[in-house]
Formats: sequence, C-alpha cells, structure tokens
Amino acid sequence: MSYLLYVSASPQGERSISRKLAAEFLTHYMAKNPNARVVERDLIKNPVPHLDGETIGASYSPAENHTPTMVQKLKERMELIYEIKVADEILVSTPMGNWSVPSVFKA
Repeated sequence: MSYLLYVSASPQGERSISRKLAAEFLTHYMAKNPNARVVERDLIKNPVPHLDGETIGASYSPAENHTPTMVQKLKERMELIYEIKVADEILVSTPMGNWSVPSVFKA
C-alpha cells in the first residue's frame, strides 16, 4: 500500500484553484491506486509553527539540557520530518504570489 502525503496551503478555501487541481489529481490517483493511503496536512487549518531559536537550539544541544518546551518543540518537528520521510509520494497544493509560496508553507 502506498502512502501519499497531501500538503495544502491555500487560504482561499473553496475558491482555491490549487485545491481544485489537487482534488482532481486525487480523484485520478485513487482510481489508479485504490489501496493507497492519503494523509492530508492542511497548513491553513493546522499551521506549522515557524522555527524559532529554542527549536533550533534543541536540535543542536544534548537532550539533558532541554527545557520541557524544547522537548515538545523538538518532538513536533521530528514528527513532521518523519511524516515526509515515510511518504512514498507527496502532493503539494499551494498558491504563488509575488513569486513565492505562503509563509505557512515555508514553515
């Protein structure tokens, strides 16, 4: 069974062209891969926090020096990294404005 991670980042909701294109892709994908597992990460409904000094510091310091907040932030970051690593395929649905993607996608 394949695992497709679908990451969406359009704040336009139902009016989003990128979400409509992704929905069309998913319809065809599921027709060809009926046993696939699709997991959606909607970055508008559940934004990922931007990296801060504490989170980065937790990545480069011994675990025994971590505060409870650092432990939690590092755990959340590692879960996101794992989610990407185990995906067989990734579908990204995001608008572009001013030659860039939304800040929430960059996070």
